[in-house]
Amino acid sequence: MRPSSRFDELSEMFKKEPTNALFLLEQDTISFYNPEYQLLLAEARYLNNCHQDDGEGLVSAMKYYDSLSNLYSKNEFLINQKAKAHCFYGIKEFEDENYVNAVENYLKALKIAKHMDDDFKLLIYNKLFDCFTNNDCYHEALEFALKIEDVNTIDYCLANISLENGDYSKALKLFDILVKRSQKSDVSDYEYGIARCYFCKNDLDSAILHYEQVLAGENHMLAAAASDLVELYREKCDTAMYLKYSDLYFSLSSHRNPIFLTSSRISVLYNDFKNSEIAEYEQLRRNQKNVVVLIMIVAVVLVTGCILIRYNKNKERELQKIKEESENKFVDMQKSLTKQKNMLENAREKAGGIGFLQRLTDYENNEICLLIKNRIEARDVSRKTISDCYKLALNGRETVQLVTSANSCFPMFSSLLVDNLGVKGDNIVYCCLSLLGFSISEIAVLMKITYQAANKRINSIKEVLKTNGTIKECLTKYFSDIYG
Repeated sequence: MRPSSRFDELSEMFKKEPTNALFLLEQDTISFYNPEYQLLLAEARYLNNCHQDDGEGLVSAMKYYDSLSNLYSKNEFLINQKAKAHCFYGIKEFEDENYVNAVENYLKALKIAKHMDDDFKLLIYNKLFDCFTNNDCYHEALEFALKIEDVNTIDYCLANISLENGDYSKALKLFDILVKRSQKSDVSDYEYGIARCYFCKNDLDSAILHYEQVLAGENHMLAAAASDLVELYREKCDTAMYLKYSDLYFSLSSHRNPIFLTSSRISVLYNDFKNSEIAEYEQLRRNQKNVVVLIMIVAVVLVTGCILIRYNKNKERELQKIKEESENKFVDMQKSLTKQKNMLENAREKAGGIGFLQRLTDYENNEICLLIKNRIEARDVSRKTISDCYKLALNGRETVQLVTSANSCFPMFSSLLVDNLGVKGDNIVYCCLSLLGFSISEIAVLMKITYQAANKRINSIKEVLKTNGTIKECLTKYFSDIYG
């Protein structure tokens, strides 16, 4: 099922000469109602940055390829054509600001286009990213930003996610980087993000400055900026400015769907797509059609109602965030407990029935331990003579041998200290020396630090181990319970 040679020829032409191809396609009135022609025309218009028509031709193309792909389910050409028809119909809906329909068709194209080339998939990823970001669905947009592999798109999503999570400093930093890095003249998205951060931080003067920069140009963020300024001047009790921006918001948003409703519907489509429930999309859209009309009327007549709904939405988001954080903390705690339990079981299994006291004896008689002990005993180590004993300090190789010997005598010694008891860094070496019975003065000499520093380090380790006794007593009890 391949198109005619004429369409093959035109397909190759508009890849190299899209302007000439579009001219030939628009002059060919004989083939106007041919589905193959309609799909080529839509693709040529896209490559020439021309607005798509009313979409009737693409609808007929989708039905045509849908019927053929049902008959020839393994024909990759027909499947790819069907995916293209959905993609370009989505572009038409996006141009008409019908974002829900656009997302629906993009997701259908992506689901169908499993064997399409990477360039076509990249086109769909970009279009989905635009739809999600235009409707404040930044968590969903991040998935496609990562697939696009463009640093600006990724940072833009991360900035807005940080803003949603209340991390305003991080969000401001990312938006500022985006403004400086951006090569395009229109940076209204980034300026709006900066203004929103200042608004949430209650720095209203800075917020107003950046909102005014957004309103100074012609861009798609005008209605959002006007809406925020209505809320801002309401908080400042400035009636004149409140009414000014209320009128501006009415004039900008009267022909648009309320953003919160569009975002909600798009999120539903995304979740259905992730769960492979594409068949339910049409029914979902029909069920919500009357609700959309009602909300649009209420939004035009009662701006304050829209502001209240937005406030409630933010509250719901905060509650959801708290719930998710609590669930994540519980999961992390469960994972940590499971990890500790598995580590203890592994240590007991590796112990092989040899008890702690025997292992401590083996450790004390280890070659490196005896060497260190004999070195200390050869000198009178006390607080008064520490400054004369720096030559007795452990070198790097000896420190490694000391810990390695401990791991050899006590299975998983270092892992148990770090993951189960919370000991960090070179504090493991201090634990090894304490377990061998060295005093604080001796440890100070071996670690080449002052007595005061050694005493402070020992006390900090005792705080981590949550013991009032000595480190040796605490470790002896802990490892005795493990090895017996």
